Amino acid sequence: MSGVNAIYEQSEYVTAAVFGDAKDTFNLGDNPGNTRRKDGAVVYLKKLFNQVQAGRMTPEQAVQEVKKHFGDEAAEVLGFIEDLETSLRTVPHFPEQLTFEDETWPDFLEEKTLKPLDGDRLPRRSSSSRPSHYRVEIVRESRREEKIVIVERVK
Repeated sequence: MSGVNAIYEQSEYVTAAVFGDAKDTFNLGDNPGNTRRKDGAVVYLKKLFNQVQAGRMTPEQAVQEVKKHFGDEAAEVLGFIEDLETSLRTVPHFPEQLTFEDETWPDFLEEKTLKPLDGDRLPRRSSSSRPSHYRVEIVRESRREEKIVIVERVK
């Protein structure tokens, strides 16, 4: 999988470099331009690896897909199918999402009442309760005059 990613990143870099040189040659300046790329074999293999990692396809199915897609070319390259099959078998799977049902959640999520240890102090409750809202009024007759700020407590 890492080899496929490396080849993909290298091809992206080469495409960007060639496109940048072409823009400079034709004096396109700040025009963003447009590159037309076909996905090709690298992206095809990358998608197969992702499908195996997600569990939507088995490694055996992926190898059969590659044999159908590449045909005789896959058999001509010595060790390609065997290396691909080994890589597909060892690719790590994506972790599974937990469901939202309570029965499947681990026991550590159960609510337990904790008692303070000896020597632990509980935080002090403040005697003064803060108001939940303030009204701030800023008054100024003109730009040249000073601001008058009025803060009122709203219950």
